[in-house]
Amino acid sequence: PEIFEGQDPALFEVHVQALQPHNYHLDTMAEARKATLLESMGLGGAAASFAVNFTHPIETVKTRMQVSGGTLGATVSGIASNEGVGAFWKGIVFAYGRELSYTSIKLGAYAPVRDALGAGKDAPFYLKFLAGAITGGVGSVIGNPFVSCPSSCFFLSFDTGVG
Repeated sequence: PEIFEGQDPALFEVHVQALQPHNYHLDTMAEARKATLLESMGLGGAAASFAVNFTHPIETVKTRMQVSGGTLGATVSGIASNEGVGAFWKGIVFAYGRELSYTSIKLGAYAPVRDALGAGKDAPFYLKFLAGAITGGVGSVIGNPFVSCPSSCFFLSFDTGVG
């Protein structure tokens, strides 16, 4: 070009290289890849297990209120004063089991199953629905034993006044 007339050709090359778009992330980072089925399920189960630490006390109070007919305040204060604060997490092991089985399959397996069915971005709704139905159904069958166990654990050392 005319603006570089009389200049060193090497300088011209430096200017041309400086104007080229660079893709630095390919030089410094590994290529992005999709998680495998097991990785996806592990991440889904881990996230759900973390979340259940915060939701389980609410479930405990809700279940106790349903059985006793007490108010929120009476139920919370009764659990804390009679059984201690740790009682809000009674049955947490079963909740972890549920999340690690049911939720890891339901959430973690959805994308791999969706992709296996060919239900990508522009796929018809029924294929995406089918992927959700498959993963939700399999997760429900596997996680079902963990759903009924926490209900009985909520009432260990708890007098319902029944029978």
